[in-house]
Formats: sequence, structure tokens, C-alpha cells
Amino acid sequence: MPVFAYSAIDRSGNLTYGEVLAASEAEALKDLQARMLRPVTIAEGKADIPWYARDLSFGGARKQLSLKVQAEFFDALSTMLSAKVPLIKAIEFQRDRASGASYRSVTRSIAMGVSAGDTLAETLRSSDAFEDRFVRLIDVGERANRLEMVVSALSGSLKAELQRQRTMRQALVYPMILLAMSLAVLGMLVFFLAPTLVPVFTAANVPAPTILAGLHWMGDFLLTHFETVSVVFLAVTGFLFLARAPLKAFGKQLAEHVPLLGQLIRAQRSQTFCQNVSLLLESGDDLVAALSVTEELYSNEPWYEPLQTVRQKVTAGSTLTEALAAEKLLDPIAQSLVGLGEETDKLKDMLKQAAVTLNDRNSDLLNQLLRLLTPALTLTIGLSVAFLIFSTISAILDLNDLAS
Repeated sequence: MPVFAYSAIDRSGNLTYGEVLAASEAEALKDLQARMLRPVTIAEGKADIPWYARDLSFGGARKQLSLKVQAEFFDALSTMLSAKVPLIKAIEFQRDRASGASYRSVTRSIAMGVSAGDTLAETLRSSDAFEDRFVRLIDVGERANRLEMVVSALSGSLKAELQRQRTMRQALVYPMILLAMSLAVLGMLVFFLAPTLVPVFTAANVPAPTILAGLHWMGDFLLTHFETVSVVFLAVTGFLFLARAPLKAFGKQLAEHVPLLGQLIRAQRSQTFCQNVSLLLESGDDLVAALSVTEELYSNEPWYEPLQTVRQKVTAGSTLTEALAAEKLLDPIAQSLVGLGEETDKLKDMLKQAAVTLNDRNSDLLNQLLRLLTPALTLTIGLSVAFLIFSTISAILDLNDLAS
């Protein structure tokens, strides 16, 4: 289908540029009128958008949309698909009401791709704006002809994930403020107070207190080797940025061994597993096919190889309960519900119930973790600052003794 480039006046009276897929110029004009745009120019071919009207992109590829924006996209899409709005119309609706240059650009490319006959998963993947785990689920939904159900489940899952993130940020606000104030106090001690007090001890031929001498050495080193410290800092920052993916994976592996945090991670993965398998079973897949597709969703996760083993055991005749128990994957609650589902021949319903139960349990575990983490961080930072201040006050009292 041909592409027509246009410039038009929008409802706010602003000049806008873009492209539209249409069978003819007349159809393209109808499309623009339906969007409440007043055409100025229209011609077949790619749009030659002026530099000042383009969506700027730094670093080459389009930046991935934030999790919040991705959640908004799937939430709106779920609402419209539930209302039986055709997919292309639902995408075009979001394109017309999109706020922000990046989001407008993404929704425009998705609308063009779907109009050209591509699947939603293909257009989402080519946009590079959505996380791969979401694209894989959309692909599963389209292949099983259950897109509305999958998008609805994905929307609910993203809302829960965003709520957990908000809860964590709110709980960490006070410790972060305290940490910032602590760094400010440390800077004052290192660069102002220590250089003032240490020379007094030196003039009296008395060794300065260890803490005070250490702070003075730190400040002197940073000022003397400022260029070297800056280069090292930038190099470390660059390394951490480039290696963020493997470092994140390594951090997740370490986190799994932390008591409460490990339980939370395991429960979240169990919830996702139960939700995905139940969706696939509802779409008409048998258990082996559902496990095979779910296994693909974990291709970049630690669960990938254990899930392969589970699928192989189920294919060989083992029950899902036995296979999962042998690999020790699921949270105990989910494991029990899966066993009950197989015993009563209601596996699909029990998997769905397990996902709901684990979602509530994840919230409880997160709140429990934050109740411990927030005071622990606050206490640690507070004691560190108190120790530095107490040491400085002791040094000042020593000066009074010298003066006496």
C-alpha cells in the first residue's frame, strides 16, 4: 500500500507533518479528515520532515518507552479491544491522542505497520520501544487468537508492577534524603573542617585523631589528584553503563539468595509462570504446547533450562507437579495449587488462582521487606554520620585540652 507524506493543520492550529498509508490520494485525504486534520500538502512518498519538526533521537536507535508509558499503551489497548474496537482503530486512536514526541513516533510507526498487514507483535518488536517480554506475550496472544485476553492480563500485570515500584520509591525517599544530607556533611568535614583542625595539631606537635587525619588525607588526595579521580570516575561509570545488562543479571542472581528478597523474586516468577500457562491453556493449547511457548518467554532468564527439563519430563509422561517439584522452581503456594489442579482435573483454574494468590502474596512480601529495609538503611546511615560527627567533636575537645 502506498505511503503519502502530508503537512496539515491540527485542531490547535499548529502545523504538523507525517505519513499515512492509503490506497490512493483521495483515501489519504479522507484519513486526514477523519483525524480532524486540515491538509496543506500531500504527495506520495516518504515525508521530508523539516529538522525542527523531527523527533530527535540521541544515541542512534529509538529509546525504549518508559514502563509507565508502556503500561498506558496496553491499558488503553485492552479497554478498546474489550469494547470490540478493531485493532487498527485502537492503535490509531492512541496515535492521535499520544503525548510526547517519542510516544507519537512509536504509535505512528505501529499504526503504519498494522495497516500494512504486519502483526502487532512484529510492529512492536521493530519499534524497539517495548520490552521483549511484552512483545513475546503479544506474539503468543496473536498466534492463539486470544489477543484481547493476553493484552488484558498484560495490562493488569503491568499495573501491579508499577504499583510495586511506586511503593519501593516511596519507602526509599527518606533514606535517600538522609543519604544526600550525610554526603553533604561528609563533604563539609573533608573539605572545610578537617583542613582547619589538622594544622593546629601539627603545630602543637601532637598527632591528629585517626578519623580526622583520614578525612584530611581524603580531601587532600581528591584535590591533588582531581584529574585522575575524574578520569577513573568516568571510566567506572562508562563500564557500569556498558556492562549494565550482565551486572543486572548478576545482581538478580545474588538477590535470590537474600532471605526475603529471594522469596519475592521466586514468587514473582511463579506468578508470571502460572499466569502465562493458564492463558495458553485457555487459548486451547495442550499442556506440552503451553510449556513450550512459556519456555520461550524465559529465554533470557535463569528459568529457561529448568523449564526445558520440565517440558521434557511432562512430554515423557510425568505430571506437571512432579516435574516442577524436581526442579524446585515454584513458590510452595503455587506448587500446592498446581498439584490440586492436576488431582481435580482443574489445572487451568488452579493456575489462574495461583497467579491471583501470588500477586497478593507478592504485595505482602514487598511491604514486609520494605518495613525492614527502610529502618535498617536509616539506622545505618544515621549511625555513620553520628560516628563522624562524634569523632570531630572529640577532636575539637582535644584542641581545648591542648589550649589548656
